[in-house]
Amino acid sequence: MAMRERPSHPFSLQELADIAIMSSSHFDRVFRDIVGVPPRQFLSALRLEAAKHLLLTTPLNVIDICYEVGYDSLGTFTTRFTDFVGVPPTSLRQMRKSGALSAIASRIDQQLPSYKPAQRKAEFTGAVNAPETFSGLIFVGLFESPIPKTQPVACDLRTVAGQYRIGPVPDGQYYVMAVAFDKTEDPLTTLLAAKTLRGKSGPVVVQNGAASGPTDVTLREGRLTDPPIVVALPLLLAQRRTADEARIKHKPEPFTERTNMSSTTPAPTAATLDPLVLAPENYKLLLENDQVRVFDVRIRPGEKLRLHSNGPSVIYVFNDGRLQHTYQDGTTVVKTAVSGSLIWDEAETHETTNVGETDIHSLKIELKV
Repeated sequence: MAMRERPSHPFSLQELADIAIMSSSHFDRVFRDIVGVPPRQFLSALRLEAAKHLLLTTPLNVIDICYEVGYDSLGTFTTRFTDFVGVPPTSLRQMRKSGALSAIASRIDQQLPSYKPAQRKAEFTGAVNAPETFSGLIFVGLFESPIPKTQPVACDLRTVAGQYRIGPVPDGQYYVMAVAFDKTEDPLTTLLAAKTLRGKSGPVVVQNGAASGPTDVTLREGRLTDPPIVVALPLLLAQRRTADEARIKHKPEPFTERTNMSSTTPAPTAATLDPLVLAPENYKLLLENDQVRVFDVRIRPGEKLRLHSNGPSVIYVFNDGRLQHTYQDGTTVVKTAVSGSLIWDEAETHETTNVGETDIHSLKIELKV
């Protein structure tokens, strides 16, 4: 396919239709029927797939990769990369450099309990069918679009084919995506999804707590017409679980003696507790370069953000409010936000709850040190 050969080229619909010797309207309709997504969305995913590969396998700067894959705006590239992959470009590269991928590989092989979102409603089951010769790890995720983007609504992890259980999930329309990884592969290969079996079903409609639609998935080798797997599936799953476990692990227990416990499970790091991944509905990335990340942060009254890490930051506060930080040792601190104030915040790891009666809205400039 022309788009796979030249993903950085700014193909127009008419240009693609001319290559296929069709009218533009007929080409668009046939492409959607075969691939499942519009041509422009497929091309965007191909570009981000190429960018992910360059980030993990070359020393090119992020801005050079941005231009290499066909974007002319670093801001647009960073936003779309984060939206599809689930983490910003520099965070993905840092995880590669820090060895976090090896830690993830060891963690996801432990058959930890499946992630379940806070809003509990419908739960449903299905079956994953795989070739008899397959032996590895199977990720099953529920996504809101045919091309998986950022974090799944819910997910399951299995070491064998067969029945899976996923959810609970809120009402809506979803797609089930299954990806099978060879457990003997290098973690980098796993993250790139270079050698995987895959399958998809849907749409699945969840309404009033009941799910209807195709939920069984048959794994097969990839095809040229398959949209690329851009989202960092095993990475996002491990990050969710790391955050949940860290909160449980550090919850204070009265009348117990502290002991020095050793474990093969890696301690949570700033990379795995990135608020942009754990709370994408609250943290919106406006700008990122080698020195800073700039966020628009909004937290509604009563809303609680799970355990996350922030680097040293300068914060401009747009409106009055009150926040409660809960730290890993169980201590809490309530802070008052004053409209128009400028605040310096040291690097911290905590849960955050809006305990006021108004939205908290701020601009956060996080330094990379």
